[in-house]
Amino acid sequence: MPGANDADRSPLTPATPAREVREFPARFAAVADTADFALTFCERNGFSRQTAVRVRLILEELLTNSIRHGYRAECDKGIRIELDVIEGCPAILYEDSAPPYDPLTRTPAPVSGNEASVVALPGDGLGVVLIGKLTDRAQYAYEDGHNRLSLVVRS
Repeated sequence: MPGANDADRSPLTPATPAREVREFPARFAAVADTADFALTFCERNGFSRQTAVRVRLILEELLTNSIRHGYRAECDKGIRIELDVIEGCPAILYEDSAPPYDPLTRTPAPVSGNEASVVALPGDGLGVVLIGKLTDRAQYAYEDGHNRLSLVVRS
């Protein structure tokens, strides 16, 4: 999203050498590109295949939700994705310019261990619940006309 200093954008931590930023159009064809971005980033930074799949699933879900529920259709508006490493875990800063929506009000609190089940509340998409299960920390803000979702992924 133009006009802002990238180093000041992430509410989780200052930029690190691992940090990578890409923009994608809000189009279903971009889902494969976000998956490639996630897998390449995780490989480059030494994360396991399992962790890379978690990051990929989260990005695919967020992009799909932006298209279907945020913009309500495919469009050329930009989706900005920043990937970084925070405390040894992959971190995501996901931004779109759709109307304000805080998905964290609909996700369960993170659960540690293998006892976590994935159960959707009535009316919720399973993907939003899945994101809650795959992350350790999450923050949401609506600033300067953008939804900004910061996530630290379990590794």
